[in-house]
Amino acid sequence: MEITEHQAHTIEYMARIKTLSSMMENLQVEIEVMKVVIEQLAELETKDPGVSGIFGADESFKMALAEAKAASDAFGPYSLEANEAWETLNAVAEEKSPNADNHFRYSGKALESHHNYNAVVDTQMLCDALVAMDKLQGFARFVKLEEDLFDMAEEINLMP
Repeated sequence: MEITEHQAHTIEYMARIKTLSSMMENLQVEIEVMKVVIEQLAELETKDPGVSGIFGADESFKMALAEAKAASDAFGPYSLEANEAWETLNAVAEEKSPNADNHFRYSGKALESHHNYNAVVDTQMLCDALVAMDKLQGFARFVKLEEDLFDMAEEINLMP
């Protein structure tokens, strides 16, 4: 019996949902552990502000860090602007760009952001990471539901 293109796509979709569901299920324990560690880091920062401070960094590094955080917030973490800002930060960190001050373009965005620019990993990033993990876990629930619905449909012979 020959299957239609739609049936072939449905079979492929089901297989990918099952794969994704399995991967998401395997990640759940690790996500929970990461959330605990992130919460512990945030608690330490709350108890002792500045514990995550940049030790011995010069102003060029701090400015480049602020630019990278602001560009990531404003344009997305993998945008062209964020990538350029991270390249500048890496160059400053490696002391390859003594004139990095000329590259700072997102200072206005940095003022709108809620980051601590004296820390590489700050409480805002920790909070953002927790939100992202919660969203990922929510997504996993929907993927699992989709898998379960496909399984039920297969049991009653509704699927190809």
